[in-house]
Amino acid sequence: MLEFIRKSASSTTFKILAGVLACTFIFCFGMYDVIRRWTGKDYVVKIGNTKITPVMFSMEKAKKLNMLRSHEKNIDEKAEINNILHQIIWENVIDQASADFGFRVSENTIKKYIAGMGIFRDKEGRFNAGMLRHFLQNINVSEPMFIEFSGKDIKNALIKAPFKYVSVYRSLDYHVKSNLEKRALSVVEINPDSIKINEKPTQSELEDFYAENQDLFMVDESRNFSVVILYEDNVVKNISVSEEEKKEFYKTSREREDRTYDEMKDEIAAEITQNKLQNEIDEKTRVIEDALMAGENIDEVIKKFHLDAMRITDATALDKAGKAKSNIKQKYYEDILTVAFSTDEGADSSFAEAIDEKGRRLLWLVHVDSVTPKHVAEFSSVKDKTNKEWIKKQQHDKAIELAQSFCKAVKEGGKLQAIAAKNGRKAFSIKPFDRNGNLIAEKEEKKEEKNNTAKKNQNDEKTASIALAFAENAFSSDQNSAHYKEMNNIIVVAQVEKIIPAGDINNEELTSCHIDLIRRVSDDLYQQLVGYLSREKYAIKINNELLEKEGANTSQENEIF
Repeated sequence: MLEFIRKSASSTTFKILAGVLACTFIFCFGMYDVIRRWTGKDYVVKIGNTKITPVMFSMEKAKKLNMLRSHEKNIDEKAEINNILHQIIWENVIDQASADFGFRVSENTIKKYIAGMGIFRDKEGRFNAGMLRHFLQNINVSEPMFIEFSGKDIKNALIKAPFKYVSVYRSLDYHVKSNLEKRALSVVEINPDSIKINEKPTQSELEDFYAENQDLFMVDESRNFSVVILYEDNVVKNISVSEEEKKEFYKTSREREDRTYDEMKDEIAAEITQNKLQNEIDEKTRVIEDALMAGENIDEVIKKFHLDAMRITDATALDKAGKAKSNIKQKYYEDILTVAFSTDEGADSSFAEAIDEKGRRLLWLVHVDSVTPKHVAEFSSVKDKTNKEWIKKQQHDKAIELAQSFCKAVKEGGKLQAIAAKNGRKAFSIKPFDRNGNLIAEKEEKKEEKNNTAKKNQNDEKTASIALAFAENAFSSDQNSAHYKEMNNIIVVAQVEKIIPAGDINNEELTSCHIDLIRRVSDDLYQQLVGYLSREKYAIKINNELLEKEGANTSQENEIF
């Protein structure tokens, strides 16, 4: 065949045929490649002019997932793949920005950077290559990969450097002192329950309120079920052990240890009884379960097998933990209720073991007689409740209106304490707190507070929660404004009572504050710069179709920076 091809290769016919085949190949496969590029199918993500192809993304994904698995066995791969995508985008934005800014990182610089890491230095302070290899082995990263990561770290630091070392030291004094200011509040609490509602709702108003607030009138699912009980005592009293059985057991026992039959016969009798008891219980529970599965009536089964039973009516799942409540008093009632609320209507559970309040061993199963699903109560049955809820809604609305009127009066130049007193309410003060809502501990406490620790702790907890809730408002407004919030069903109105200056700050504290503020400002500027570059200069395009093939979760929107 090869000889034939060699001989024919010079003929005109063969050349024409080869040309046709070549054109077909170029057209089909070349056009496919062109179309793939036109439609963006040749990259998973594009950052500026840099394309991360599916092959490149797969390699990066494998490297980073392997690193994660070396530290943690159970990882959410879909979530991590999205994180890896963002990391790749970040690294490429930094890489392109560093090139545009003229930053170049030589191989020698990277080596010096790695050699300067304290983790790879011995006791004498010399670089130890063995420590580096051991570290890379532990984190499952190759040496070339680590060099690549180190280069990216250096570029990252170079771009960040201008923001870190901006000389604005003294101009930050004002901001530092502003951050160290404290606020104290005047506070008024408005309990909606204290507001009298004189008007009476009409039938039409109640019906409308009922229709618009049906979640207030939901009736929880309830269940009626039977608990069938088989006591071990009722089974064991019918078990007997003959002398022959005991002697036969003694002959085959491996635990005689030179003891005589008379020495062991009581122990043998107890063991034989226990074995028979278990067999009897296994058999009886099997027969009972078979009878129920065959469709026999629960009452007939109870009577037929001489079982004890409890009838539970209107058990309801009430609490958020899913636990049910009923009139069952047994120690194991929670298990019964859990099973009852996970068994279908008309169905039976399997037998389970328990010990009752008298210490008796037993087996029980649940038969669910009926289920009333969660539903909205009929208006006629909750008319009184509807009236009460309507009044509560009016009280709440009036409390909000009153709080708004207090805020308006403060804005017009009033003081909250005077405004509250005029309306028959008493204001109280919240001691100074910082920008984070942390109360500033007072050096001296009043004697009566010391003598009433419980009351003091309760008040401290309350004032701390108010300070935390209003901290942002207090530091973003002046003393001519008030704000209100709803806290634990109480409407709380607060006005800044005092603005307490930072006072004198020693140089050491001032320097520390400067450094902290500069760090936060520089980090924020840096994030904004990279975010701006990624949006404006290095346009980012993500191919969700290929990303999904890589196992990412594309149902969540990939927000970059």
